Amino acid sequence: MPSELELLGSDIREIHRIVADNSSVFESLADFTDLAGQTRRMIITDLVFVIYHHVMGIHELLNEELRAPAVVVLRALFEAVVTLAYLVSHQTAEDEATILFAYSHLRQVGAFATDAALVADRQAILARMPGRLVTEAQRRMRTKPRSWSGKTIEQMAREAKVPGYETFYRYASAEAHISIVGEHVRVERVSDTEARLVTGRDFSPGEIDGMANFARRQLHGAFKTMWGVLDGPKITFHSTDPALWNAPNATVERSK
Repeated sequence: MPSELELLGSDIREIHRIVADNSSVFESLADFTDLAGQTRRMIITDLVFVIYHHVMGIHELLNEELRAPAVVVLRALFEAVVTLAYLVSHQTAEDEATILFAYSHLRQVGAFATDAALVADRQAILARMPGRLVTEAQRRMRTKPRSWSGKTIEQMAREAKVPGYETFYRYASAEAHISIVGEHVRVERVSDTEARLVTGRDFSPGEIDGMANFARRQLHGAFKTMWGVLDGPKITFHSTDPALWNAPNATVERSK
C-alpha cells in the first residue's frame, strides 16, 4: 500500500493529466459576454491553481523532510482553501470575486508604486471594473481587519464551514510568524567531552503522512469545486479517497 506522500505525488500527476486531456473546459475563461460570471470563474480557477502549486511545494518539502517550511506552506494552503470555500459559498459570489480581483490589483499598485508600467496596467484594469466594487475593495483596505473580504481568516473559515482553524491554523501561524523558536536547533550530548549540534525539526511518527493527507484532501476538494464551476465533463480521478486514509479497501474516487 503506497504511503500518503506517494499518493500525493500521484494525485499531482493525475490532475496534470486531467487538465491536459480536458483543456477545452477552460474555454469559458475567455468568454467575456458575461463579465461578472467570467470574473468569478477566473478567480476560482486562479485560487485552485494557487492551491495546486502550494501542494506541489508541500510534496517536495515533505520528501526532503523539511518540517518547518512545510508547515508554513500548509498554512498558506489553508488560507487559499478558506478563501476558495468562502467565495464559492457566498450569496453574492460574483461581486465578491470582483472585489477580490480589485483588492489584488490595488495591493499591487501600492507594493510596486515605483514600477510605472505595472501601476498603469493595473489601474487601467481597475478602471474597467464596476466602480462600486472597486470602492468597496478600497474601503476594506482601510478598515480593520484590512482583508479583501473584510473578515479575518477565522471568520471566513467559520462561515464557509472549513474545519482546522483552532486545531491547525493557530499553530501554523506561530511557526510562520516565528513565534515558536528554540525548537529548530538543539545540542545533543554524545559523551562527557563531546556534543553534537542538530538543526531542523524532526517529524513524529506518522506526521509526514498526516501532512500529506491534509494536502491531498485540500487538493481533491479544490479540484472538484473548480471542475463543477467550469461545468467540466464527467471524469475518473484515478486515486484513493484521502478521506478514507487508514481505512481498508479505500475506493477509487470519481469526480464530475
